[in-house]
Amino acid sequence: MKVLRLTVVLTIIFSMAFATTVSANTFRDVSSNHPALEAIRWVSNPANGSYMVGDAANNFNPDRAMDSFEAAVILAMAAGFRHSPAGLTPAELAVFDQAYEQHRQTLAEMSTQHPNWRRVANREIAFLLELEILTTEDLARFMTSGAGNTQSVAPLTREAATAFVLRISGNQAQANAITLPAASPFSDDSEINSMYKRYAYLARQLGLISASARYFYPGQPVTRAVFAQMCHHLRIAAPGTPGSTPPANTNSPFARTFHGIIASVQSNSVDITTDGETTRYHFNANPIIVIDNERQEVSDLAPEMLVAVGLNANEQIISLLARTGSTTVTAPPVQENIRNIQGNLASHHFEGLTLLLTIETTDGNLHLFPADDDTDISRNGEPKEWTDLRIGDTISARIESGRFTSIQAQGHRSVIEGILEEIHIIENHDTITILRAGGTSASFALPTEVYDIYDLRLGMDLRLYLDSREIYDLVVLDDSGAAVAVNSASFTGQVQSLRHGHTIVLTREDGERQTIRIIGSTINTATGRAVNFNSIRIQMRLYIVMDPDSDTAQSITILQ
Repeated sequence: MKVLRLTVVLTIIFSMAFATTVSANTFRDVSSNHPALEAIRWVSNPANGSYMVGDAANNFNPDRAMDSFEAAVILAMAAGFRHSPAGLTPAELAVFDQAYEQHRQTLAEMSTQHPNWRRVANREIAFLLELEILTTEDLARFMTSGAGNTQSVAPLTREAATAFVLRISGNQAQANAITLPAASPFSDDSEINSMYKRYAYLARQLGLISASARYFYPGQPVTRAVFAQMCHHLRIAAPGTPGSTPPANTNSPFARTFHGIIASVQSNSVDITTDGETTRYHFNANPIIVIDNERQEVSDLAPEMLVAVGLNANEQIISLLARTGSTTVTAPPVQENIRNIQGNLASHHFEGLTLLLTIETTDGNLHLFPADDDTDISRNGEPKEWTDLRIGDTISARIESGRFTSIQAQGHRSVIEGILEEIHIIENHDTITILRAGGTSASFALPTEVYDIYDLRLGMDLRLYLDSREIYDLVVLDDSGAAVAVNSASFTGQVQSLRHGHTIVLTREDGERQTIRIIGSTINTATGRAVNFNSIRIQMRLYIVMDPDSDTAQSITILQ
């Protein structure tokens, strides 16, 4: 059995990619006369899904070249992948898990073949594979081989970016219908990969590139500004936003979701009672069935289970999450307008614009009611917002007229150990999954102020100190169970300035600026020749390995 990851998995590889939502006219590095200004406004506008925004310093980084992993994260957002746990129902989450399970083997093979494969983007890539926005042939071009058969992340090329945006905008069929001309309009046609040629020709027809362009430049790296312009030209917007149009991609898995009680179960269907009415729903070919957070089969379902259901456009069940035991969804009787309950927070999610909180009481019953801006919420005795609540918190709640009017939450602390199994880098919600003794997996939020997630590596032995389900301290263990120091993750970046005291300021590839001291550091060129601090120049690209306990570099390699 596999444990369903109750963690939102729009993974943010680059902190600048979705670090904060900033309107384009406030970006410090985008002037009022920038040629991509309108495009940047489009992709960063919440009305279109804000699938490309700036970093915490209000920089959009328009001239920075992208790679395919960053593009995958952005396109997944534009295709409907959620990056906020508040807006994700369990049934929608199961849809993302289904895509991941469907393509897990393919992605595992890519990770094995390419040591530098960015696993943190695997769920987004799986989602795009499921929607046929990406293909397995595309994945082979995410990496590039260098001298000595070394592997590195390849830049996003003009031909690949063109294919991706045309697919996500619903132009796949139109591209397939293009007949390759005897005489190409491009002088560099021979350099265009055959799998992307039709997209290049279609881009010319649709005005994505100039109709008079003689060169396509297929291998040219695409900057963030250019990618924004491509998305803006095709008016790409996330599903459900004001800027979106009905999706042309019929593979979209999204449909309606609801809660109910199982009345009866058949081999390929289930009868579910909602609001006193019982309806029969059929399963699709590969439904996700989760019972008490564990993957199960249709045959494991039983009457009286409380379920959260996700349907496709054909009203077939593609995901069903169930709870066992006494599974009554209680609501206050008409004659009982006010009541108090005690239990633990089992879930919080949105249905439409309504926030629903589920409290599980000691008798096993689930109490599902809405909360709103007027709900008085506190945690550990301090006023809080609902986003401060943690799954597993002890709850004392007051319900009036079918809604929560007050919620008092109490966190509780515990310690667990396990092997690091997955890493998810999420906007303001980094998450790790560990494999515990006994073979069960569990996911936990990792606040950035507790531990730098980039310092972690899959397979590490960890000890987690938990506040309900959130980590407040983390220790890496060696084979004997003793705490060990961990080297900060290595990274590359471009030198922005040189300061007195052998200090440099550089911009990392993830968009962050970092100040680094170079005292006693080993400095080499890419060919291995030892040099000193005076060899470092502004705009140079450096490969840095940091000391784990300070802001000093252990070693530096000058790349160019």
